[in-house]
Amino acid sequence: MNFESFDYQTITTEEAFRQKLNELLPKKEDGRIYLLLDEIQVVEGWQRVVNGIRVSFNSDIVITGSNANMLSGELATLLSGRYIEIPIYPLSFSEFLTVRGLKLTLDK
Repeated sequence: MNFESFDYQTITTEEAFRQKLNELLPKKEDGRIYLLLDEIQVVEGWQRVVNGIRVSFNSDIVITGSNANMLSGELATLLSGRYIEIPIYPLSFSEFLTVRGLKLTLDK
């Protein structure tokens, strides 16, 4: 679920998030559930819903977002010891050139 996409832009509250997941999640557990949630920080109270899924289902949950405050405060309390933070940084200019197979040349 990408919360910036047209289909999910209206999900901004804990209750709306829970209702959408009730529609999408299987009614009986037949194995592992994988949830990929992008830009989740736009949903107020998302931490409680994610923690409920974690407790109630055999699941792997991947949460991504571009907000630096996302992994502080309430998340640290509700999911303490139950998450792994993987910071991702943009490429430096020299790394970008390397990836693109380009060399920097300076004209004099």
